[in-house]
Amino acid sequence: MEVEIAGYRNVEYVLLKGNKIVLFGPNGAGKTNILRAVYLAAKALAGASFRISRDDFKPGGYIRLDRYTLKYSEGQLSLYEDVRLIDSTGAEGEVRFNTSGGVKAAFVNQCAVYVGWQKGPIDACGGEPEVSGEFLFEDPYIASRIARRLKTLGVGLWSVYYKYAYRLDKWVEGNRLSYGELRLLAILYAIEAAPEKSIILIDAFETGLHHDWIVKLIELLTEIPQTVMIETHSGLALKAAKERKWSSYYIEGGKSKVIEALSDVAMFAREREAYVAALG
Repeated sequence: MEVEIAGYRNVEYVLLKGNKIVLFGPNGAGKTNILRAVYLAAKALAGASFRISRDDFKPGGYIRLDRYTLKYSEGQLSLYEDVRLIDSTGAEGEVRFNTSGGVKAAFVNQCAVYVGWQKGPIDACGGEPEVSGEFLFEDPYIASRIARRLKTLGVGLWSVYYKYAYRLDKWVEGNRLSYGELRLLAILYAIEAAPEKSIILIDAFETGLHHDWIVKLIELLTEIPQTVMIETHSGLALKAAKERKWSSYYIEGGKSKVIEALSDVAMFAREREAYVAALG
């Protein structure tokens, strides 16, 4: 996959290449908006409706996903395949292009998972404070595949079924699981529900996850056939991804830079020093 974005929200210019991509950098650098831009372009290609504001793009701003480009100019959004114009539409409110196909995408944020432009069965932030969130697995095929993943990961969760999860040695209501457990299940749902030729986008990857789960998930995401892009503030996640040959990028000020060596990233060095200091 090759992604090029210019003039979208706080993303000034980035060029990203690879089937497994990790974005690392400070808060407000543009990492989440890169993921949103990829998801937006995939939605546009599929002919699905999406919401847009004139403030989203700067004049001449664009999002290129491989050979397809979504470009803003004079209040219009246009979709191109290479240089061939496919369709144009207004750039305000809820819009869609007269097209179909393209690449599918799944998006996992800090709370929920979206696959095929629809919200999935988990919301780790929903519900009242005394419960963890929303949980409802109605597809037995996907539930069974997630159960197999859980057994391989060995994380204390063993199965999911309808409103319940098998945790340690008993069935419990799924919305009583911890935030981290629901985040894990959201990522596994994206893996199992998204088609092989699709992009899985994971925002704030490390949120709610202990360090051993972070490494196990990076190992799993490395092995699956889907294209994957994650953004993280965790040096551990960056290190685990880079060791497994992921394309690694440092994002700051809306620009991208290839991470050749972890020692070149001052932010990673500061995190490592903080861990060493904490351990005495």
